[in-house]
Amino acid sequence: LRKRKCPEFQLEPLNLGQKKSFIVQYLQNKHGKKLNEQQEIRIAESYQSGNPRFLQTLLDEICVAATHDNLDARINSFLGVKNTAELYELVLSRIDADYDATKKGFIKNMFCLISVSHNGLHCADELGLLMLRSDSQGKSLVSEEEFSTLYLLIGNLLSTAGGLLTFANEDIAAAVESLYLKDVSVRQKYHRQLAELFSETMQDNITNDRVLSELPWHLEKSEQYSK
Repeated sequence: LRKRKCPEFQLEPLNLGQKKSFIVQYLQNKHGKKLNEQQEIRIAESYQSGNPRFLQTLLDEICVAATHDNLDARINSFLGVKNTAELYELVLSRIDADYDATKKGFIKNMFCLISVSHNGLHCADELGLLMLRSDSQGKSLVSEEEFSTLYLLIGNLLSTAGGLLTFANEDIAAAVESLYLKDVSVRQKYHRQLAELFSETMQDNITNDRVLSELPWHLEKSEQYSK
């Protein structure tokens, strides 16, 4: 956009009054909840809450993950991070703990597959197919019911463009990278999975646009140069 010389607008951080007003109105209107005055001030006076995305994410997470007994501790935990990407790391870790109690790893896999894709993934035909695929022992990573439930639970973290699932914003993408994909070998594992999927698709239709877009990317990233 800058190369096209599009106009740019500098958004200033929310001021203290704006933050206080947003906290009260957002919690009341969306969640029907209220913090005490000390908690509202604690959040509003933090520098991180000047970012609207950080503030909204923090308030949503309070309503989902905090109880009356641990509310102050959770607020302190959320305000202990430096930025919105780090806050999303806490959100993703909480989702993992809440919905993958048996440590099957399906939440991690879903986020990682989206992360390493070139332009996003189709939900059913690509992401769903990989998540439901059986291993050498005939067991799939996740059941259809678990996949459907997970998709509904994390829908607010995803965005759909042209039928392809991607992350809703760059902070979520950065959180997934930091939590799950620091190790190059782990990243390559997911690239290999997607390369295999699109190689199978190519056998049916070599001119498929998705194959042309994704397969070379994943072969290169997984260092499968001979293919």
